[in-house]
Amino acid sequence: MAMHIMNIPRNFDVVLTENLFGDILSDEAGVITGSLGMLPSATIGGAVNLYEPVHGSAPDIAGTGKANPLGAILTAAMILRHSANLEQDAKAVEQAVHKVLDAGYRTADIARGQQPGQTPVTTQEMGKLVHQAHDRIHRPPPGHARRLIRHESKFQDGPRKPRSHRSVDLSMASRLAADGAAHHSDRHVSLWSTVCCG
Repeated sequence: MAMHIMNIPRNFDVVLTENLFGDILSDEAGVITGSLGMLPSATIGGAVNLYEPVHGSAPDIAGTGKANPLGAILTAAMILRHSANLEQDAKAVEQAVHKVLDAGYRTADIARGQQPGQTPVTTQEMGKLVHQAHDRIHRPPPGHARRLIRHESKFQDGPRKPRSHRSVDLSMASRLAADGAAHHSDRHVSLWSTVCCG
């Protein structure tokens, strides 16, 4: 299967594995997109949905400007789509990422030598470019505000009871998704915490 998923990835839709083999396949599949830094992920269907970029925290490149923020930004788009049911907002984030990539901007992990049309950028610059592209695509009307209520639960044995409620203005959530990488500079950060947890 590991060989087939690389050779003919379109033949696969959902792959159900145990954790270790799933980690191996997801790391291997990062080659298809060019880098693990490009991949969002979600664990959906339990008591709490968990969203995070596929990559780890990469402390070895912290502060160097090499980290790719697009996996984190696209993870925020998944939150908007799957937990907040804001399909248009999710699409706006994804379209912003596509526009920036189509314009040739590349972080170090996806840059391919000195190819014409490519512009190397840092982590922070990529976040700002996506933010700017998003602003051109998605401008909610004045006064437009949608709110998401998130229930925090204590993780303990027995029934889970809501501990507190927080709300996030989701008219700004997709903008936060695009902007988050710039605010978090060179660190790989799960933007779901920025967007959903305040």
